[in-house]
Amino acid sequence: MQVHDKLTGKPVAGGVNPWARRAMDWATVASLGGVGFAQAAETANVMAAHGIVSTLKSCPEAYKLYKALKRGDTEAAGVLGELNVHLGGIGNEHLLYRPEVRLDETLAEDNSFLRFFDNVLSTGVDTTGYLSGMNQIKAFQQTAIVHMQTDKVFKALKRGVTEAEKVRLADAGIDDRMLKLLQKKVDDGTVTFQANGSVDRLNMDTWDHGLIDDFAVTINRHTNQIIQRNMLGEDAWWMNKTVGKMLTQFRTFPMIAMEKQLARQIRIMDGESYAAFMYGMAFSTGVSLAKAAAYSVGSDKDETKLDVALTMPGMIQNTFQYASAFGPGYDIFRVGANFFGAEWASPYTQSGVSIPSVQVPTRAMSALSSATQAAMYEDKDLTKSNINNLITPVLGNSLPAVLTSNALQTMVDE
Repeated sequence: MQVHDKLTGKPVAGGVNPWARRAMDWATVASLGGVGFAQAAETANVMAAHGIVSTLKSCPEAYKLYKALKRGDTEAAGVLGELNVHLGGIGNEHLLYRPEVRLDETLAEDNSFLRFFDNVLSTGVDTTGYLSGMNQIKAFQQTAIVHMQTDKVFKALKRGVTEAEKVRLADAGIDDRMLKLLQKKVDDGTVTFQANGSVDRLNMDTWDHGLIDDFAVTINRHTNQIIQRNMLGEDAWWMNKTVGKMLTQFRTFPMIAMEKQLARQIRIMDGESYAAFMYGMAFSTGVSLAKAAAYSVGSDKDETKLDVALTMPGMIQNTFQYASAFGPGYDIFRVGANFFGAEWASPYTQSGVSIPSVQVPTRAMSALSSATQAAMYEDKDLTKSNINNLITPVLGNSLPAVLTSNALQTMVDE
């Protein structure tokens, strides 16, 4: 059904109501200012797949090639320059559509004011991706993975592919037939290597077009597995409708990770699977604490986000919060904790499971009401919570917005 809707140019499952989309866009701007931290945690999957040493060694080279790609210098970009056109652009996911293009809405908006309002919201969503650092981090991660996976495949072919490597290559789509074709490219000298053993050139202009397409698909598949990207048909049909979109906002990623990360690692269950779980927990803990520390700067609260994050319940959550290898494990933990009466379900959000597109406007309206009363009545004071709930729905919860909120809150005595 999803494929049919996409091929016929229709919104999947009938699309999303425009007003629901506006509420969700607002929630995105107000809630995802720190999403760059979550994106950085995905580096754990890169290190699990390619090793810590290989990743650290490849990053400087990948960054050099990444900059060359951005300049359009395909010759200096080396292997990435050859692959770029066949992969549809490496690290360009955030540039595929203009901010105002909405593929899942039911109707085009005719009202000029609402079109302007929609453009403001869409620009805010787009800007959030840059201000949070998510776009830049993801683009570099994808570039590094393409570079490392290509290098890994042909290094293995040069020295001989082990049975364990065959399992992982098959998981990325490289079967025995393709391995034999790629092996010929190594044996006849089509693929050349540098003195240090890394791939120098693939010389894909001499390859069969079918092999080029097949190899490009496997590289994209591996990239989208490691740095998770939801592809057509990977989510349920109902999740594309208005109610489904609202209920699963910010939850789609861990739900898809159930199959794309957790089930895949359990199915293979090798050393890389173990590393994915261990590195995932380590990165999640580190990134969570870094985020909590950054968001606590300038705060005079008795219990800052960092204080909460360093408690035992907070540390347990930090261990799984950004570990995509565990799929929806963190959400299940939150629901279970709330079911048994725990009030510390998350140090960053209200207890319980809420609908962001409903929660954010509700908080803003409540804070606006309190601010109005504080201005009109002497016996009413503006609280720190009111200030936070007024700033984040407008400026989002990016680090600059939170630091501004913290600074203003220090001027208010509860």
